[in-house]
Amino acid sequence: MKNYWTILITEGDYEPWVFLDGWEENIKERMVFEYKKDAVQKYSELLKLYKTRYQHSEKRGLSIFGFWNEGEEVYCEACDEFLQVFHGLLFLENGLIYDFDKDEESKRELLSAMNEYNL
Repeated sequence: MKNYWTILITEGDYEPWVFLDGWEENIKERMVFEYKKDAVQKYSELLKLYKTRYQHSEKRGLSIFGFWNEGEEVYCEACDEFLQVFHGLLFLENGLIYDFDKDEESKRELLSAMNEYNL
């Protein structure tokens, strides 16, 4: 079986590393790549774009990033309050969160981009 690489762009009222039931409904875009190098390059570009677009960021490993702006909220009828909107970038291999620690070359490239973007 040939590997495939996916970048998910999410938007929801909870952090992108919280995989609640139905979290897939928060996926706004799915990009699939045949080659890891192309996926890592696009992921780096998206990190740079999101860093310029949003005031705050947080990550879980190198494969899940959350971005947000204070005051960007949605109303939750069930909880009768406004909730923060989070924008997520997730990097997957064959549908699973990718572990960049297993891949020194890609990890080095990504860390270099992150340092450049102050992430």
